Amino acid sequence: MIKKTRLKFFWVISAITVLMIALLCSAILISSKIHNSIEARVSLEKTINAFEGSTEEGPKILLQRYQTYIILLDYNDNIIKRPISSYYTEYEVDTLVAQILNNDAPKYLLVTQKDLAAGKLIAWVNLSIDIDNFNSLTLIVLLIGIGSILMTIMGAWFLSFWIIKPIATGLEQQQRFISEASHEMKTPLTIITTGVELIQKQQRNTTDTNKWLDSIKTQTKKMTAMVADLFTLSGLNEKSQVIKTEFDLSQEVLKTVLTFESIAYEQSKDLVFDIDENITYKGNPNAVAQALTILCDNALKHSDKEAVVEVSLKSHAQGAILNVSNAGGYITEAEIPLLFERFYRNSESRTKTHGSGLGLAILKTLVEQNGWKIDVEVNSKKTTFSLTF
Repeated sequence: MIKKTRLKFFWVISAITVLMIALLCSAILISSKIHNSIEARVSLEKTINAFEGSTEEGPKILLQRYQTYIILLDYNDNIIKRPISSYYTEYEVDTLVAQILNNDAPKYLLVTQKDLAAGKLIAWVNLSIDIDNFNSLTLIVLLIGIGSILMTIMGAWFLSFWIIKPIATGLEQQQRFISEASHEMKTPLTIITTGVELIQKQQRNTTDTNKWLDSIKTQTKKMTAMVADLFTLSGLNEKSQVIKTEFDLSQEVLKTVLTFESIAYEQSKDLVFDIDENITYKGNPNAVAQALTILCDNALKHSDKEAVVEVSLKSHAQGAILNVSNAGGYITEAEIPLLFERFYRNSESRTKTHGSGLGLAILKTLVEQNGWKIDVEVNSKKTTFSLTF
């Protein structure tokens, strides 16, 4: 339980960190891209405006961050004026103009065309340097981001031990208290039960005395069962590793079910079972028997009088499935998430049974420790617990 809590804390912190760093890196790159794009377009517009307002003949180049090239064409798309540039040769300018006129300009050019009275104006900005700088920035941001993520994950891993340590200590003390308290309560409860039984054997007791003694005995049995369940639950929570062996699951289920035949008979209920033979399973046979005991006991307690309790074990592609059903729809859909909480009992079960409310909590712990899957299906006529191994 502590290990799962620590790992959950670690994965949550790691996920939040990765998300935040990814968002930060994305914001840096996107803002840089948008800023460069806006600045390049502004430079292009300023150059065109400067050219149109100039009284000098020929194209004009402004000294800006982005060097903008302006070409004048006549009505036949022949170049009239071209800039003097050390960046482009005459052949390269002619090639770029031809590509622009054919709508096949290179992706590293930001191009604008404008019709004039004497022909056409073509202006462009070469963004090659910006593209290279952006690629370098992307690499740097990724390296810093990955490094930050790794350092944060390592920090979260060591921090998870420190954060969970007080919780682990508290839970350990709680488990120890429950275990020790359960152990200490066994002796006085046994003494009370024995004393009540001895008093009842004496012939001098009146009817009223026997009635009160019966009440004390019933409540003592109830408390004894609750203490035993607490002790079992405490012991399960202390176990960190499940010892698995391969065994005959069919025989283990059959052996456990048969122990409830006499109980069902005393309660005037029918216990029927349908168990496939020779199903093998690698796990803990004691855990399987304990889980089935809880389910059968629960089914008998919460079934109608003279009802049928059904137990089946079937082999499926996803594994063996154990179903335990009982007649009587005392559980609603809304109560299913609450069934496995400690001491939870609905109003119907409180009036009909004398359980401690810990059986299904123990079952949930067994399911988590052994990696099983449990499902509950309810309707007005029947309640079915399905355990997939």
